[in-house]
Amino acid sequence: MSSLHHILEKKILKEGPLKISTFMDLCLFHPHHGYYRKSLPLGGSGDFITAPEISQLFGEMIGLYFVDLWEKLGAPISFNFIEFGPGNGTLLRDIMGVFQKFSLLNKAQFFLLEINPRLRQKQDLLWRPFGVPCRWFDEISTLLTALSSLPTFFVGNEFLDVFPINQHIFKETRWWERCITFETGSFKVEDIPCSTPPLGFPNNPPTQTIFESSPAQEDFFQKLLQGLKAFSFSGLFIDYGYEDGEGDSLQAISQHKFSSIFDKIGDQDLTAHVNFKRLNTLLKQKAPHIQRQQLLSQGLFLRNLGIDIRAQMLIQSNPNLKKNFEEALFRLTDPSQMGTLFKVFNLHNT
Repeated sequence: MSSLHHILEKKILKEGPLKISTFMDLCLFHPHHGYYRKSLPLGGSGDFITAPEISQLFGEMIGLYFVDLWEKLGAPISFNFIEFGPGNGTLLRDIMGVFQKFSLLNKAQFFLLEINPRLRQKQDLLWRPFGVPCRWFDEISTLLTALSSLPTFFVGNEFLDVFPINQHIFKETRWWERCITFETGSFKVEDIPCSTPPLGFPNNPPTQTIFESSPAQEDFFQKLLQGLKAFSFSGLFIDYGYEDGEGDSLQAISQHKFSSIFDKIGDQDLTAHVNFKRLNTLLKQKAPHIQRQQLLSQGLFLRNLGIDIRAQMLIQSNPNLKKNFEEALFRLTDPSQMGTLFKVFNLHNT
C-alpha cells in the first residue's frame, strides 16, 4: 500500500469526502508521491503512447503548421515558442528539425512548462544537439512573465487532459456531486447532495446524466489569455475530448491498459476527456476578442496539412520502412484510431 494511499485515507477521515478533483490532484501532482512528479509515463516502457511517439509524421506536420503561421505573420526576426507538457521531448525535437530546415530555429526562444525533473533531463539531452537555449518553468504564470515582447506560438499535445475534473450528476430532481470516500478499508465513489451545480450546467437535464468540469483547466486558460493579451499569438491544443454530449470520462491507465482509479494510487495516470464545448463557452465570456477556428478532428487537421504526401515522400526515401509509415499514418488519422477521438483546438490573437 503506497504512502499516498495513507495520505488520502487520513485526509478523508479528517475532512470528509473529497472532490474528485482533489483526489486526482493529489494522485497526479503530490510533491513527493504524485504520478507526474516522479514517473516517466510515456513510450513503450511507460503507461501510454502519444502521437509524437508513434511517428515523426505528427511532429513534422505540427512544425510545418507553425512555419506557415510564421510566414503569414510577415516572417518576424524573432518569436517565442511555448510547449505545454513536452513529455519525452519528441514533439519539440521534430518541430525543431522542421524549423532548422526552414532557417527558423535560431529565431525562436523556447519556453517549456514541465514539472517533472526526470523528464526535463530527457528533454534537455534530446534537444541539446540543436544548440538552442531552452527555459523550463513549473508554473504558467512565471513562464508568461518571462516571455519577450515578441509574436508567440504555443502547442500542447495531450496536455489539457491532465487537469483534474469534478463530476456532478442530476438525479431525483436535484444535483449531486460525485466524491471520493473511504469506508471499510477501501475507497469508493459516492454521490453527495449539493445546492447548486457549477455555472453553465443546464437547469433540468435528463436524470442520471453526469456532467464534468475542470476548475483547474479553466484557471489555466484564464491565466494564459491574461498573460498573452498584449501579444500576437497563435497556438494549438490537441487532445481527446468532446464538443457534444456528456458522461463519465474519468479513467485510469497503467501499462497501456485501463484500470480502476483506485488501483496503484500515485503510480498510474488519471485522466478525463476534454470538454471543448465548455472551454469555448469560457473563451466567449472571458476573451471574446480571441479568434477560435472550428474544432477539427486530428485526422482531418493532419490531412489538411499534407500528412499523406509527407508519408509517401518518406516511403520513397525509405522503402524498407513502408509498413511502419503506413501503420503510423493509419493510427494518427483513421477514425477507428486517433483520427476522430482527438480534436485540434486553435486559438489566435493577431
